[in-house]
Parts: sequence; C-alpha cells; structure tokens
Amino acid sequence: MTEFLFEVSIFASKVFICITLIGILIMILGSALSEHKKWKKKKKLEVEDIGDKLESYRLTIQSCTHSEKTVKKQIKNIKKEKKKEDNAEKPRAYVLNFEGDVEASQVHLLREEISILLKTADPKKDEIIVKLNNRGGLVPNHGLGASQLARLRDKGFYLTVCVDEVAGSGGYLMACVANKILAAPFAVIGSIGVLAQIPNFYKLLQKQNVDYEEHYAGEHKRTVTLFGKVTEEKRQKLREQLEEIHTHFKDYILKYRPKVQLSKIATGEHWLGTKAKELDLVDDIITSDDYILSVLDKKAVYEVSLKEEQLKGLQRLLSKKIEHILTSSLFIFKKWFKKYF
Repeated sequence: MTEFLFEVSIFASKVFICITLIGILIMILGSALSEHKKWKKKKKLEVEDIGDKLESYRLTIQSCTHSEKTVKKQIKNIKKEKKKEDNAEKPRAYVLNFEGDVEASQVHLLREEISILLKTADPKKDEIIVKLNNRGGLVPNHGLGASQLARLRDKGFYLTVCVDEVAGSGGYLMACVANKILAAPFAVIGSIGVLAQIPNFYKLLQKQNVDYEEHYAGEHKRTVTLFGKVTEEKRQKLREQLEEIHTHFKDYILKYRPKVQLSKIATGEHWLGTKAKELDLVDDIITSDDYILSVLDKKAVYEVSLKEEQLKGLQRLLSKKIEHILTSSLFIFKKWFKKYF
C-alpha cells in the first residue's frame, strides 16, 4: 500500500510539473502576442515601371559595349517614343505577386492591392497579371484568396495568372479564377483534393492513467480530436466533411473552367505544366517572364506591391528577446518531459 501511494505521489508530481510549465509557456506566449499586436507594421506601396527598368538595364549594357554617340541616340529615341505613348494613353497591365504558405498569410496584403487596383485601373483596357506560387493549405484562408481574385473578374478585368513553380490544392483554387492560366513547363499543377492529418494521444493518456473529458453540445461539434477517443462514427463524420469540402472545390473549378473533366483532375494528383495543359487545367505553356515581355509590346506594365515595413530599433530587439524566451522555454519543457515521462 505504501509503495502504491508513493507511485501515485510521484505521478502527481510529474503532472503538476508539466501543468506548471505549460502554464508558464501560455503566459509567456500570451504576453508576447499582446506586445506584438501593439506593434502595428506600416505598409508601403511600391510601383515599378517594368518597361523603364528593362530599358535602363539595356542602356547600362550598351554604355559599356557601344559608343557614346550611339547611346545618346538611343536615349533620344526612347524619349520620343515615351512622349508618343503618353499622348496616346497606352493601355496598362498591372503585375501582382503572391507567395503562398499554409495559412495564405499574404492574403491580407493581396486584398488591399486589389482594392487599390479596383480604384485605379480601367477594366475596359487594363489587364491584371498575378504571378502565383502557392502549394495550398488551410481551406478558409485560400478560399478567401480565391474570392479576392474573383473581385477582379466580377468588375470586368481580364485576369491572367502565371505559375512558374507550383499551384497546388488551395493554390489552384486561387489560380482557376483567372481568365487565362499560364504555366512554366515544369510547374506543378493540380492536387485537387482535401486532406486532414490529426495525431491522437488517447491511448498514451490511458497508459498514464490520465482522464481527458470533452464536453460539447451538438452531436458533431467534435469529430476526430487530439485527445478524445476515436470511434468509427467520428471517423465517418470527418470523411463526410472532407467530401463536402471537396465537392465545393470541384464546383468552384467547374464554374471558372467548365471544359475540365472532373473525373480526371479531381483525384488529388498533380501534374507538370505540359500535362496540365492537356487536361485543360492551364491554357498555355510559358514562363511569366516571357509573357510579360510579350505584353510589353502592347502595354505599359507596372509591378504593384504593398509591403510591410520591418520592425526597427527597440521593437526588433524586444521581438528577438521574446523569440529567445519562447525557444528556451520550449527546450526546457522538452527536457523535463523526457526526464519524467
């Protein structure tokens, strides 16, 4: 009996230590997040004339390879052409860049960039080009990204999406909104499916004699969770939810690309650009660089980007300190966990 009580007290001590460390981590994290929210990052709009940039590079090379007289003549001709273009009000193309991650964290900037263009550009003659690199991730986040691009279509803009590397899953959900999708030959396209991966610690908790209680109202408020017992009914409900999302995904693609055969493309597979063209997932095989060069012959092309300024001075120092505290705390917690469990 004494031995049993001793083991119980040891286990209770372990649980107390873990709960204490977790509480400390939550307090540190909460403090860090509250401080971070106070540091509102300023946004800066940058607009670059791509035609002027390339012309500047060309003249720089010619200044080294041609005579001074030839370069001056070139500059004079450029000024004349520029004056003619200004008078003729040449149509424009605006280039946006979207680098995706699991949370589609750049969407908050994309939505503002699109709002700026809706107030600035002319849907009757201007084109919007989006250079998209996105492997997909969380459904609501990428769905919002697709909805932002749909705003351009709804207002009558001609939207071109260029994929040089990857447009998979939620990335393709965004790309399919375009009037025209262009892909590099070895770009990865597709992955039209839905995935849920959830580790479950129920058996581990049982082994350690730890009870986990889950209280909720609504039969399907929780299905498969981290700590609850996984039943076949809960598994089936999760699969139904994934199938429902997949159905919406397919319907959304069919809305903008009615020629695709869903039975062939909605299998979760991905393809290289050339095969994706055969499956009508993309419209042409070309890199974004070559496409923009071809547009420059007919339109003035501007790259538009809204950027958040980096933290400076004391803010950056505090940010590093908080990161160091969190990293150290997590390391200590892992050591304690391994030692006592």
